[in-house]
Amino acid sequence: MLLRYLINMKIMLIDDDEICIFITKTILKGYDSGLNIISFLSPYEALANLKTRTDLDSLPDLILLDLNMPSLSGFEFLDQLYANIVFCSNIPVCILSSSDLEHDKIKALSYHSVIDYMQKPLLLDRFIKLLKKIDLDKIQKNTETNFNEQ
Repeated sequence: MLLRYLINMKIMLIDDDEICIFITKTILKGYDSGLNIISFLSPYEALANLKTRTDLDSLPDLILLDLNMPSLSGFEFLDQLYANIVFCSNIPVCILSSSDLEHDKIKALSYHSVIDYMQKPLLLDRFIKLLKKIDLDKIQKNTETNFNEQ
């Protein structure tokens, strides 16, 4: 069962729409209240936050990223992430977008760390399938460490 891997899972949610952030967080927390979700309305703030991370264990286990944001698109976010924060370039990314354009999906999936492309709103069954795509070794290791410390 996937739930045992989700303890302390860190998810970074980047979307310029507060309502979408609220809905996505509600869905995720409804699935597992133990998820650690940090959200950003600004992709620039998300990049700045990632730049401050000095410990690989402090990085998110998953980034949920909107594509169509006014200040910096999801594609531009990924370009800057790969160019400026190399140690973050292997964090699994799921595009969560209102766009149903095939060329957006093809372009998004061409980025090496993008593992899925979903249309909003996030659906629980799709999230569960997404978790199966993620390398859960790190999450499982964190879980075992936390249990051993207790």
